[in-house]
Amino acid sequence: MASATLSNITVAQSKSVHILVSSEHFDLKRLSDPSQAERFQEALDEARHKFGHALCMCRPTPLKLQVRLRDGKYHLAVWPEQGSMHDSSCIFFREDEAGPETEIATQVKENEDGSREIRLTFTLDRSSVASTPRPQTASRLSVDDHKQSEQASLRGLLHLLWAEANLTRWHPSWERDWGRARYELFQAAKHLTIKGATLGERLYVPRPYRESMQDEINREWDRFNRSLTRGQVEIIKSGLIVAPVRKFVELPAQESGKTAAFMHLRHMRTPIGLNDATYSFLQNQCKTAVRRVFVNAQENERAKEPRPAGWIHLPQPEVIAIAHVEANTRGGIWARGVWLMSVHPRVFIPAGNTDDILLIDALMRDGHQFSRLLTSQQPMARTRPEWTLRHVYDPQGIPVPRAALEILSNGAMPEFVSKRAELADALATKGIPVWTWTPLGRQLDRVVPPLPPPERVQKSIALQTLCAMASAPGTFYAYGSRNESQINH
Repeated sequence: MASATLSNITVAQSKSVHILVSSEHFDLKRLSDPSQAERFQEALDEARHKFGHALCMCRPTPLKLQVRLRDGKYHLAVWPEQGSMHDSSCIFFREDEAGPETEIATQVKENEDGSREIRLTFTLDRSSVASTPRPQTASRLSVDDHKQSEQASLRGLLHLLWAEANLTRWHPSWERDWGRARYELFQAAKHLTIKGATLGERLYVPRPYRESMQDEINREWDRFNRSLTRGQVEIIKSGLIVAPVRKFVELPAQESGKTAAFMHLRHMRTPIGLNDATYSFLQNQCKTAVRRVFVNAQENERAKEPRPAGWIHLPQPEVIAIAHVEANTRGGIWARGVWLMSVHPRVFIPAGNTDDILLIDALMRDGHQFSRLLTSQQPMARTRPEWTLRHVYDPQGIPVPRAALEILSNGAMPEFVSKRAELADALATKGIPVWTWTPLGRQLDRVVPPLPPPERVQKSIALQTLCAMASAPGTFYAYGSRNESQINH
């Protein structure tokens, strides 16, 4: 179980800390003061012997915290089974089932300092005298947990980074742009290690481009580029780049009919080369994201032209790339492997289509705390809800710690609907209601129906929202999959 010490509390820049220790209040500002370290330990000692616990004040009803003694120093830890009951911005908040549902293991090897070790099965350093390796189309990695390795791809690494950086979650007190997302990614990379070195040492995430920062941006890119320079050394180093994709520029087809391309990333002046194998892989395995990049590039060009009267802008996902790159002998940067992921264009929460974007916008507008599951599972095989809301009213108007959200396509296969019903029934046994939206009509006309009301709103208003939800077309909110909502009960 994760614990919290003075050191890791004070680095939690996007987390809130409001704790009561032996009747004494500590917040992030006070804990950031080194002169308070001794008093914090004294208060923890008093709380352990007098009360047996401390209190977290992130919710209207305080939640207990364990006070543990390790190596002569007191630490706070989440009370068993209460991690998901904390406010989602609280440092003690824990997802019910941590980690993305993807190739990467949800339980990884933890180092003594709290960082987590990832053992790559593709190498970041290879010999230049060895035979040239077959181009990687999905660089693979494994995570060592209790001497058990599991295979995972660049997709798994991107999912892990996104989840560790809290870019799959939202809290109404947060703000986010690409600069903030970049900061969170580097914070997450500091706590992931590869052969003892932090992932951040091999990671490049470009700053948002601003003319006033151009020199600094160029220096950072040059430093990363130099770290890949081959020269006459026998070891070829590679690195990882994470950035939004601006466009693909295809190169003339080869005699074999295969096509290579350059991938232009936002905020970067230098394109990334994709050989024919890598580009072909993307076209086959990330076809929707590749198509989205071309559509977005065309839309950006049309945006420079006058729009006709009555024009309605339909929001589209942004596309993020993670690229495993090397420098060639002429100094160009080429990708050995790439994976693409679609996200919300402003807050970078994973979003596969316009309906996802509409839902995220509605959740943010209503002041919800929520998270999005990252998964590589086929929809039929998924065993966890795609979206999770925190601290809302259930269909009967009773506050609950969480509710699940699902978007169900109109005309979905009966087998898929049956699997979703099984998941809803399983969640009901855990006390989790499910809100389902089946978007109807033209995309331009779609509006997200009423959502489960946040716990912070007055109950009378919440009940009005629940009543409106009961009559909204394409919407169902209930415990389990039975064909009637409990709202009228």
